[in-house]
Amino acid sequence: MSTLLRRVASAWKRATHRSLENYLHPAAVREGRGVTISSSTTDDVAETVARKSFIPSFDYPTWDRLSRRARRRQRDRVKTWLNTEAVERMTPERLAEIDPAGEVIGWLTVIGELLADESSAGI
Repeated sequence: MSTLLRRVASAWKRATHRSLENYLHPAAVREGRGVTISSSTTDDVAETVARKSFIPSFDYPTWDRLSRRARRRQRDRVKTWLNTEAVERMTPERLAEIDPAGEVIGWLTVIGELLADESSAGI
């Protein structure tokens, strides 16, 4: 394993947040989905947003009445939305507020170095 790959793996292992969605600023989620979430490093953000944006129907009046598969599908749709539209609403200021340790910037820097290394090696 190359030195840069080890750096990426090492940086990811030291992540202080549960998942990438936990690095999203609550305002980015609220602006795009109209759902208010707290800034938490441990909550399942996709599930929280899916629960809060669930629209009851006659067959499924509550989130808890959905099958596990249906809840997972809803969560996966929200996860896709979070990783596209909510990410587009992030700003450097919001990222700095939610990630004061600069973990995301660190990962991106290492990935940029890895790509530059591969590019210069002709890979």
